[in-house]
Amino acid sequence: MRKVKRYLQILLAVTVLLVGLVVIFEDKNASTTIKDLEEETTSANTSNKKEETKKKKMTVYIDPGHGEIDAGTISYKGTYEKDINLVIAKQVGKILQAKDVNVVYSRTTDEIYSEIEADDMQHRIDESKEVKATYVVSIHCNASDDGTRTGVEAFTNTEDDKAMALSTSIMKELEALKYTNSNGIIDGTNLLHMISFAKVPTTLVELGYIDTEHDGKYIMSKVGQNAIAKAIANGVLNELKKAE
Repeated sequence: MRKVKRYLQILLAVTVLLVGLVVIFEDKNASTTIKDLEEETTSANTSNKKEETKKKKMTVYIDPGHGEIDAGTISYKGTYEKDINLVIAKQVGKILQAKDVNVVYSRTTDEIYSEIEADDMQHRIDESKEVKATYVVSIHCNASDDGTRTGVEAFTNTEDDKAMALSTSIMKELEALKYTNSNGIIDGTNLLHMISFAKVPTTLVELGYIDTEHDGKYIMSKVGQNAIAKAIANGVLNELKKAE
């Protein structure tokens, strides 16, 4: 009877020991699991932050020149510059948006902020700053007093390296189309409100002289507008890649 009792005591002690070991093992596993989860969570948060930074969009402010009472110049066929600017500007915007660029327009209809030209220009400048634009691209068409001039040109602040780089990139793309001659990049700081008071790197592109058939015919054609829009967008995208 004593032997049986002793045997039961030993069996009970072994059972308690085994239960204790199981508890310790489970606690260790639970601790490891929590630690692993914490590490995984930290890693995931870091990864998400990197993705958010990577996916943060740059903003381009596109300004279709003129609008409403301010028609701009008139083409050799009687088309208002403001309408041509708007069509091409929207096409540029669509291309940029397809490349994950945030696009803000100064106008998407004929309506403008103010009929007072200086106020309207300043509103566009201020708005480009408010939306934290990386660049401003103002799209225009030209005309001359005697109706004989031709050529594409860009106005910018030639002392602003980023504005110059943007203008150069866009002009290179437009010149490659060879629809007209190039008049180069012109310092517009003492000539144009949009350049003189710019708060972010700005280029004002004059696509050509629409009062002449030489430039106007291409600029007003669907083929020409598509090609011009693509050229401007490519010029912008080339510089955005450098800014990333």
